Amino acid sequence: MDTSADWDTAFYEHYQPFVRAYVSRRVPAAAVDDLVAQVFEIAWRRRTDLNDNALPWLYRTARNVVGNRYRSDAQFNQLATRLIQVPMEPPANPDEVVSDRDLLVNALRALSSADRELLLLVAWEGLSVEAAANALEISPGAATVRLHRARRRLELQIEERDHATGESK
Repeated sequence: MDTSADWDTAFYEHYQPFVRAYVSRRVPAAAVDDLVAQVFEIAWRRRTDLNDNALPWLYRTARNVVGNRYRSDAQFNQLATRLIQVPMEPPANPDEVVSDRDLLVNALRALSSADRELLLLVAWEGLSVEAAANALEISPGAATVRLHRARRRLELQIEERDHATGESK
């Protein structure tokens, strides 16, 4: 197939409505644009493998992209659920449980996905720094440094949020 800009534009304009409709039926509207873009990014990289009827290939690719999104969302939700279910000593006031949980979850969400993933692999999945480094495909030394920095950023996020809620009370 031709790799010119004309081909790229014609290919996208022809197939984009089909891919968009496919993805739109499977994910929330807010995610559609990103996922469609991912499908066409993959198609562009693999353009030499495509034949004249690329629609089945695009649907398979879209299915994989949507599946990856669902797995990613499910993993984040499972981790958030684990955070919520961490056993703690019962506080004097049940509202403190909700407040502490919300404080931690919001502080984690404020971190970069890389910081959050490393912290959760070590703290919640129980991996050693070396095993987490292997899972993230980084060196153990880099993981050690990143973990130290991520812990510090989490502490700062918690302190900022705790201070902000303390002022508003």
